[in-house]
Amino acid sequence: MSRAATEWLMKATSASTLPTEVKMEIQKIANKMARLSARVKKARNFLATRVLIEGFNNANAYGPGSSTPYGNPLFFNAHPVGETGEVQSNIMEGTDRVLNQVNLEKAIEKARGMKDGNGTIVGFAASAYTLIVGPEGEANARKILNDGKEVASQVADVAISNDITVSIFQMNGFKVNLMVLPTLGQPSVKGKVGSGNEWFLLNTELSRELEAFRFIPLYEAKIDSYEDKKNKATVIDIDTEFTMDFYNPEVIIGSDNGANGAIV
Repeated sequence: MSRAATEWLMKATSASTLPTEVKMEIQKIANKMARLSARVKKARNFLATRVLIEGFNNANAYGPGSSTPYGNPLFFNAHPVGETGEVQSNIMEGTDRVLNQVNLEKAIEKARGMKDGNGTIVGFAASAYTLIVGPEGEANARKILNDGKEVASQVADVAISNDITVSIFQMNGFKVNLMVLPTLGQPSVKGKVGSGNEWFLLNTELSRELEAFRFIPLYEAKIDSYEDKKNKATVIDIDTEFTMDFYNPEVIIGSDNGANGAIV
């Protein structure tokens, strides 16, 4: 905040007496706050993306890339089902990692059969699932889902007439909505977040019910202000720290599409 704006605020005079230079300064502050808010949102998006991308390993002690309570990565082929002695997989492997219509159906079937810690199937009742892809995978995903239309333009990657086959991804129990995660496969201060070809299938309703995706403030935001003695400007300093993590792996299916879930 400039010296002129600081002096006007200290006098606490009417807004009708606001000098032009102070009006300009207030507009600049508003623009900076908008940019700050956008940067915070972008930082959260990158962190959320890292939770997914680093979920294929468990190299970290907490946050993205940390272990489940049973010591496994978020995406794993043998998650224990509580104390039942059963295991279940929430990861696409081998040739199933590539996103196409057949493999998306396989992911849905996998999601529909997921169980909670008591061994009860919890994925079957979902009214819709969410397919999460990055910008690089959006066009392919829209072709597979047919962009929300009532009929499919392809079956098993074979083009057919639009008036023949109804898309399974519009049917009850198999309905899929698309979410394009803008930070997936994009560069960040820690490196490129994934390859951009990874994809995930989320049981949206169950995820919200269980609060599986959790934003964790590490400490409350600290706001300090001080005066720069040299130019008499007021400086506002905002300090905050947060992380994210994912619980309940039974609500999400992941595919690294051969990229090994890497931050590169």
